[in-house]
Amino acid sequence: MNFSMRGVKASEEFNSHEMVIGSMPKDSDNALIGRCGLYCGACPIYLSDSLSEELKHKVSEEWGVDLDKSGCKGCNDLTPECVGSKCKIVVCLNSKNISSCFDCDRYQLENCERFEKTYHMCLESSGIDLRQSLERLNAGGTDQWLEKNRQMWVCKSCGTKISWDCSTCDKCGEPLR
Repeated sequence: MNFSMRGVKASEEFNSHEMVIGSMPKDSDNALIGRCGLYCGACPIYLSDSLSEELKHKVSEEWGVDLDKSGCKGCNDLTPECVGSKCKIVVCLNSKNISSCFDCDRYQLENCERFEKTYHMCLESSGIDLRQSLERLNAGGTDQWLEKNRQMWVCKSCGTKISWDCSTCDKCGEPLR
């Protein structure tokens, strides 16, 4: 499946928190395409149901959310209760009625403070290049991008899904990088 994020607008028949990217069917994999280029499937909030209580508590404190009351199903399946609907990038994109950072003039000019802060944090902490992700998604590489990320964010020792911010597997304790 290919799609282009360029020029796609939020559908007016949906509430402001629901975004439609291209003509993609809304399934769990497509919901994991972050609107800033992140893979939502490796987000600690998305993975919160499978985290140990210790790590769940740590994530709750770091992110300032009660994971027992709110979680997230991914950027393209947000509800008003979802933590992701309060993301500054999501709020910004919704206010501009655009589906991704790639579609924003400020992103194209490389002068969006919100995106730049997230971009540098992801690149430095996890080696995730959001610009590269957005370029690949915009070029129609959705299926390949999703598959690469599904494989990348799994512990090689035990097969447990892992988060971007973990240095060891929460299940088996093996180092991840």
